[in-house]
Amino acid sequence: MTQPTTDSIPLTKTTRPYRMGWIAMLALLTALGPLSIDMYLPALPVMAADLGVKTALVANSLPAYFFGLALGQLVYGP
Repeated sequence: MTQPTTDSIPLTKTTRPYRMGWIAMLALLTALGPLSIDMYLPALPVMAADLGVKTALVANSLPAYFFGLALGQLVYGP
C-alpha cells in the first residue's frame, strides 16, 4: 500500500502568524454584525427624535440593514 500524498503547505514560523492574523480578522468581522445591531436598536428613538419622525418610520431602516448583512454573507461567506 502506498501513502496518500498531500499537497498542503507545511506550517512554518512565517505562516503561523499570518494564519492567526486571518483567523483574528475573520472573528472580528463575524462579531461586527451582532455588535452593530446591538448599537443600532437602542439608537432608534434618538434617531427618530433627531429626524423629527415616528420611531416606526425609522424602524423601517432595520430590514434594509438585515438585507445588506445577509447579502454580504452570501457574497463573502459567513
